[in-house]
Amino acid sequence: PIYLRASAPNRPQVFYALDVRDVYNNVHLRMEEPKKFTGQFSLAGVKDITVYVGPEELGKTPLKDIKLEAGTHPIVLVDESSGQRFDSNITVEQDKHLKLKVIRDKNGLGIR
Repeated sequence: PIYLRASAPNRPQVFYALDVRDVYNNVHLRMEEPKKFTGQFSLAGVKDITVYVGPEELGKTPLKDIKLEAGTHPIVLVDESSGQRFDSNITVEQDKHLKLKVIRDKNGLGIR
């Protein structure tokens, strides 16, 4: 037999033994869906700031225990009353809770 192996990031490997006695073979290796790892995100501080993570609007601050896929995400904070905007990235770790605070200073909005 000929042994085939398929692998992809975040997926378990798939193995298949191909019987070479047949001249023609069609082989379809099916892989499980990738595992998605998540963490949590909370944002306190200045109230009524609209929060976007990626293209999704999460709502207005304060936000508590928002479940996000582990990884780095773009975040945008918008204060609709003053027109101030803050763009950054956040990194959510697997099975951890990222707690941040919205601040407003002489430079405008920010997070820490």
